[in-house]
Amino acid sequence: SAGRLTRRGQPIRPGDRVFLIVENDVGFARLLLETVRERGMKGLVTSLGAAAVALAREYKPDLITLDIFLPDIQGWRVLERLKNDLVTRHLPVCVISTEEARRRALASGAIAFLAKPIQSRDVLDGVLDQLCNFVSRRKRSVLVVEPSVEQQQHIQGVLAAEDVDVTMVAEPKAALGHLGDRLPD
Repeated sequence: SAGRLTRRGQPIRPGDRVFLIVENDVGFARLLLETVRERGMKGLVTSLGAAAVALAREYKPDLITLDIFLPDIQGWRVLERLKNDLVTRHLPVCVISTEEARRRALASGAIAFLAKPIQSRDVLDGVLDQLCNFVSRRKRSVLVVEPSVEQQQHIQGVLAAEDVDVTMVAEPKAALGHLGDRLPD
């Protein structure tokens, strides 16, 4: 199937890199969309949280940027819905909001946070480059700290997949040693 047409008339096809921009500020959404397109990705844009959840379920975008202040529902509710849905919980979300929201965003399942106001185009480019590098990696790494061997085996079974490398450690001290080598996803 050709897929749904984007506003510019280019269809979104299977295999395309898709970036979902959930943003209340039209000017900033336009800037994000231009930046995404410069990286060869296709963009979907909405300012509505309910539409964002529906678009995420339909297109399963490679990356989502999420403004917290939306006109219909709070971005926190959108993030909660995305992370509690089996279809969308694995989708990477970058929350874009004021600095005070950083801790809550990361604790709620966001993989990244970008503080508003954005200081420069270079800052935006740097963050988007990091996020695009993250989503382009084929294999993900997970570090699990669990003292119980039985629980480790259970978790290993749940996370087992060809594209996931799971490292199990029993103690926090051992986890810190692994963090020095390479940060897990």
